[in-house]
Amino acid sequence: MREGESQLTMPVFESNQQKMAYTQFGSGDTVFLWAHGWGHNRIAMDAIARSLPHLGTHILIDFPGFGESPLPTTNWTITDYAQFLHDFLKTIAAKKIIWVGHSFGCRVGIKLAALYPEMIHQMILIAAPGLPRIRPLYQTAYYFLRVRTFKILKFLLWKDTWKDTLRQKFSSPDFNNAGPLRSIFLNTIREILAEDAKKIQCPTLLICGSEDSETPPDMSVRYKKLIPNAGLLILDNFNHNSILSAASAQVSYNIKKFVQS
Repeated sequence: MREGESQLTMPVFESNQQKMAYTQFGSGDTVFLWAHGWGHNRIAMDAIARSLPHLGTHILIDFPGFGESPLPTTNWTITDYAQFLHDFLKTIAAKKIIWVGHSFGCRVGIKLAALYPEMIHQMILIAAPGLPRIRPLYQTAYYFLRVRTFKILKFLLWKDTWKDTLRQKFSSPDFNNAGPLRSIFLNTIREILAEDAKKIQCPTLLICGSEDSETPPDMSVRYKKLIPNAGLLILDNFNHNSILSAASAQVSYNIKKFVQS
């Protein structure tokens, strides 16, 4: 939480008994919606957003289940998040809505723009996931054997403590750290967004880091082919998270250039 903010003074949106906290600054009828990645909160997007105050109104959200926002009341999918953000954006007085997402925020943005193409004017997708990983044959074989080994060992072990240890060893850090969001995490990573990407009508800028191992650059290259009106920028020497920190000046510059073009 930024200095001077408090949970009591933060705006909160509520729909169908689900709440979402957010912060807002700037002015104007162009609204930037900043959507963070999995395991993060609105602060992850804060530095870049605050470097562009003159471009309009900026809203930084905590997705339900992250930051100051309570957990979803049910086992949400990406569509549930998109529908909830659709309800939120309908309450915003804006001539233009520009969606800026990182990682998980890209998933929700892609789904939202596919379901409600008239709502989003422009979209920036930073390190966008949602397409199948393309791996060399040896890596495919390795992960296949790893999954099979996990399933066999899980079947053989009968103590929950042993199963927890096994899960920590074989599962991804995001899954292990997801806690009560594990079911939602699994819903998220299992959904392929290729068909949704084809339905996007707004101009879209894809930004990724050349060293991103979580959402490799080839994923953004494939998204560029799927999204009808998309541009692509690959920033050298940055990974999945440093693209928001060490590369923030470059990202900020290119967002400004894109929205003003």
